[in-house]
Amino acid sequence: MKVKINKIKKYTTLLLTALIIGINTTSVVSAQSIDLLAYPARQEIVVNPGETKTVPVAFLNRTLSPIQGKLGTRDFIVRGKDNIPEFIDFPTETEIRYSAKNWIELPFERATIPASDKVIVYAQIKVPADAVPGGHYASIYFETDPRLPSENETGSIAAASQQINALLYIKVAGEVKESASITKFSVPNFLEYGPITIDTEITNTGDIHIRPLGSVNVYDIFGNLIESQKLEEKNIFPAAISVYTNNIGKKWMIGKYKVELKAVYGDNQKTLSAVRELYIFPYKEATVVLLLIIIIIFLLRRFYLAAIASKQALEQKLEEETELIKELKQKLEKRDE
Repeated sequence: MKVKINKIKKYTTLLLTALIIGINTTSVVSAQSIDLLAYPARQEIVVNPGETKTVPVAFLNRTLSPIQGKLGTRDFIVRGKDNIPEFIDFPTETEIRYSAKNWIELPFERATIPASDKVIVYAQIKVPADAVPGGHYASIYFETDPRLPSENETGSIAAASQQINALLYIKVAGEVKESASITKFSVPNFLEYGPITIDTEITNTGDIHIRPLGSVNVYDIFGNLIESQKLEEKNIFPAAISVYTNNIGKKWMIGKYKVELKAVYGDNQKTLSAVRELYIFPYKEATVVLLLIIIIIFLLRRFYLAAIASKQALEQKLEEETELIKELKQKLEKRDE
């Protein structure tokens, strides 16, 4: 009887554990069900110092329930090689150079986005008269209110708030420094097989974001274009680095090749270029082919020498038989006399 009671306790514990896991799983799913979209996700805006410009941003609710939240602005900057916006609430002295959140005025601070609908925000960008020419970067965001569990959701946990950002790339007209350099153009010196993997890094040393346009080209030893690939189009922010990878060519390539990068950027179409050379040679297959050729030459030479020896032996035997016939003929002539 005691064993049965222990089994009942064990099954009851397992059942309660499964129910708790199911409730927690339901809570997580509901917490992740918010589906918002900012449109356009990014805008490039050109303004003059002292100008005011109105910019529309839409926040789309793709769920079947209304979503409440607050609106706000934030600065952002892109650092290093990740090309990921880093949002800043309290910019440093260096980061203030690119700040723009205080220029943006929103028509309201809170909004409710109806189910399967949108809210359009007409933001005003008021550029100071003494604004520094170049790039300034900010976002308009919608942040949802934390969702509290309802009376019917016993045991549920509150869902964390979510934030969706619409990025603004603001270019203040004036004397702007556009400068960039190729800080890495990596091409292997030697390859056994193609294709050629080309790693490129372009660093923006100016004070405005740029978007280099160009291509990576491969030429053979005679200068013929083998293949050309466009450089991936990316925005490179001030002091940031963009990384590019191109794979060009086929597996079977033999000889000397030249790899060239050509690109332009900025309003003045400044150029970027780099050149590297490499050799491609499938030495393993070449070694096998060479060995086969050597073996074939050896066998042919052996057959040739054997044929020569056989011919010489045949000629010698023929001479001997000729001499023998000549002797027999002489003996017959003497006998007839």
